[in-house]
This record gives sequence, structure tokens and C-alpha cells, in this order.
Amino acid sequence: MTYEEVWKSLVQENEEFPYFYAVYHFFRSKNWVPKAGHQYGGDYVLYQVGPEFYHSTYVVHILGLPSRPRLTWLELHALERVAVSVNKHVLLCEVTPPEGFVVSNSTPRCIFDMEIRETVISRWTPYGRSESQQEDC
Repeated sequence: MTYEEVWKSLVQENEEFPYFYAVYHFFRSKNWVPKAGHQYGGDYVLYQVGPEFYHSTYVVHILGLPSRPRLTWLELHALERVAVSVNKHVLLCEVTPPEGFVVSNSTPRCIFDMEIRETVISRWTPYGRSESQQEDC
């Protein structure tokens, strides 16, 4: 099988594959190690070195997928609560395909045309503040 045939096969299996692979490639290019993140309610978890050496730092949730274009407040709150309970940060990753993008006609090079924006979400809690910070309120 050629590289393009493998791509077509993966796209036929899952039409959102180009989005997931674009995010995977984006973080690999930044020297992060992405692994499946379903156990934490996300799409990926990111390791700085690898799961053998250190715990994951982020739970990644992909935004902009055709099946789930946006995140509700309830989903965001649940994702953040799970992440905090396992000592991770939530990283929202928005994928925007180029105008006129058709998944069935895509090629492996399409991931370089996708715009990817990342946003770290953290929950503010008053318990982590020092006494001097509390007096300022």
C-alpha cells in the first residue's frame, strides 16, 4: 500500500481522521508525545518526554470537529474537574481546515493547511493564595 492509499483507508474509516492527525502532528513537531486521552475525557494526553519517564501534563480536547463543533459549559466544567483531580491541565485545541476542505478528497499534506490554535484552561481557586494576596481583595 502506498502512503496515499493508507491515508484514504484511514479517512474512510473515520472522516475526522485528518483533524486528529493534524493535532497529533502539531504536538509531535513541538516535541510533545501525544497518547490517547479517553481515560481523562479528552482526545489526547501530552507527555514532555514519554509515558515511561514522566506523567502527562495536559489533557487535549479538539474543537472544530464536524461531529462536535463546540464545547458546552457543562462539558468544559466536567473536563476541567477531571483534569484537576488527576493533576493535569486542560488544553483546548481548535482545528480550522482551509476553505473548501473536502475530507474525502484530502491527502496527507492537508494537515499543513489546517490552522491550529491552542488555549490552556485553568480553574481559579481561592485556596492556593497566600495571606498577603487574600488581604488585597
